[in-house]
Amino acid sequence: GTNASVTHVADGKVTVKVDTLVIKNAQGIDVTDKLNITKIENAALEITPATLTVRTDTASRAYNGKPLTADGSIEGFIGEETATFTVTGSQTEIGSSDNTYTLVFDKSAAAEDYTVEETIGTLTVTKGKVAVKVTGSSVTYDGETHNAESELTGDLPEGYTYEITLKGDELTNVGTGIAVVDTV
Repeated sequence: GTNASVTHVADGKVTVKVDTLVIKNAQGIDVTDKLNITKIENAALEITPATLTVRTDTASRAYNGKPLTADGSIEGFIGEETATFTVTGSQTEIGSSDNTYTLVFDKSAAAEDYTVEETIGTLTVTKGKVAVKVTGSSVTYDGETHNAESELTGDLPEGYTYEITLKGDELTNVGTGIAVVDTV
């Protein structure tokens, strides 16, 4: 037999040698010295790292002033081993970034016992789309000033306000005026 054993990658490569060899016949009598035994020595015993698979999700949306985040997952721990896995990616402004993560081996799993294969998602914030609609009217002359109406539609973030200023939006006398958006 041999008493060589390895459990973790950090144990390194262990050379295995035969410590003792006893061969018994069917009656349980030691017959080792009656056999010509060739020992093949110096076998190696080594543990290679298991693979953890990390995936972070991809997500996108229009700008709303709030951080865009997405989930992720980790698989491949052996038995009941664990570590702290946290998805940390965040994108608030218009643009894209990786949906990053942290992996801290602060529990039962040892970092050297694992390699990590990762698929990293992307977080994308796009420009919101808004439209300004200007509505005119046709009225019979009444001596009063009449204004064009305006309305904003689209992806205005919750809690945001807007103000529209029109240029050329008043008409009192008979004629035609054109109202155009001056500022939003």
